[in-house]
Amino acid sequence: MTTMTHADEDWRFAELVMRAWTEPDLAARYEDDPAGTLAQFGIDLGDDEAPPLAAGGDPLQIADLSKPSLSSAKWTYCG
Repeated sequence: MTTMTHADEDWRFAELVMRAWTEPDLAARYEDDPAGTLAQFGIDLGDDEAPPLAAGGDPLQIADLSKPSLSSAKWTYCG
């Protein structure tokens, strides 16, 4: 029997979140039975300890970083 590390749990939860974004049935199952769904992914938490799933999030924003910005530059002078 192998012992699961915190990193293993993090990866498994990350997989659950990613799949919940793309599989609405999985997201609904997690909402109805978070502890049972976590157990399917090998994560053992109590009902009150289940973290919320953020389905999606803010839309992707791509910033143009090709031009320098002086608005956030801090000027120093060493003479």
